[in-house]
Amino acid sequence: MGIHVAASKCPHVHAAVAENVSSARRAATAKNCNVLAMGGFWTAPRLGQAMADAFLEHSLGDGYEDWDGFYEYHLIGYEECENFDYEAYKANGFQVPGERNVELGPEPAGLAF
Repeated sequence: MGIHVAASKCPHVHAAVAENVSSARRAATAKNCNVLAMGGFWTAPRLGQAMADAFLEHSLGDGYEDWDGFYEYHLIGYEECENFDYEAYKANGFQVPGERNVELGPEPAGLAF
């Protein structure tokens, strides 16, 4: 694994490494990743197919509609990565310029990761 590091150097690529179905789904639902990386030597074919299905069948916020602020909170992180400008970050004393925040409500009962 490591291809995600190279892939994420490309503009607008947000790559995640997943080792199981839950992490593949979470990469889509909480991180809005658009590239899924999995270990070719360690991922069995059927597991890889299930991971790909979970990743491709979900999008940001899916399954968390009852968690107040979940979508907005994670969208901020995605947009900060997508629009990151190192020079502006450096000029701002290594602080994110115009930092935004959303209060994340309490975790809904019964929510399993």
